[in-house]
Amino acid sequence: MVPSPSCWACSSSSPCRDRQFGALALGAYLLPEATIRWNEGVHAVRQLVVTLTFLAVPALVLLGIAVFIPSSFLSLVFTAKLSSAAPAFAYLVVAMIFLCISVLLTNYLFGVG
Repeated sequence: MVPSPSCWACSSSSPCRDRQFGALALGAYLLPEATIRWNEGVHAVRQLVVTLTFLAVPALVLLGIAVFIPSSFLSLVFTAKLSSAAPAFAYLVVAMIFLCISVLLTNYLFGVG
């Protein structure tokens, strides 16, 4: 049985979705911190940088995996049949990184008002 293209997309997007959930969880920390700091008359840039750092470390590891060993990683996590999605893996990781950054910046701007 040959896997469908939707299986390929699913196999390459599953590792990337964790970053998005992480951005949502970290945004739950950032939003009240930004609101509290803004009401005190200062910015919460330090909290924003810490939150982006917490997100950047695993994102860069996943980007390194997606660039250097995508087929091996997808074969290890999923099956060898689904490793044909490896060429799209790096693009998807980069797109999810930008999506995570935009979620965090949106949460920061919500807190600032």
